[in-house]
Amino acid sequence: AGSCAHIFQAEYAGTKVCVKQIKNSNDRIDLKDFRREIALWREMRHPNIVQFIGASWNPDIGEQAVIEFMAKQDLDHKMRFGGLSRMESIETGLHIFQAIAYLHGTNPYPIIYRDMKP
Repeated sequence: AGSCAHIFQAEYAGTKVCVKQIKNSNDRIDLKDFRREIALWREMRHPNIVQFIGASWNPDIGEQAVIEFMAKQDLDHKMRFGGLSRMESIETGLHIFQAIAYLHGTNPYPIIYRDMKP
């Protein structure tokens, strides 16, 4: 979920979505980083990167980003509870590499993703 945001499931226009909500909208650095993330995410279109749907601001709860809901479990959960077959490992690795290649190839500046976890 990141150190500056909460992630939770919600519904938008009859569809399950994830909402990323900044924890402390009074922290200028966290707010600046969150807005930068939204600006980048807004432009990304790749089948291996969750889709950005929109953003909102409410004086009572702060800023939020609405993103595509991942219907399947995340990789961390899969690795902890059962692992992956050899073929699933190869396919997953390929999808990760394709997403990273996309990010590194964005113009005018490449996006370097620094939150990779084993």
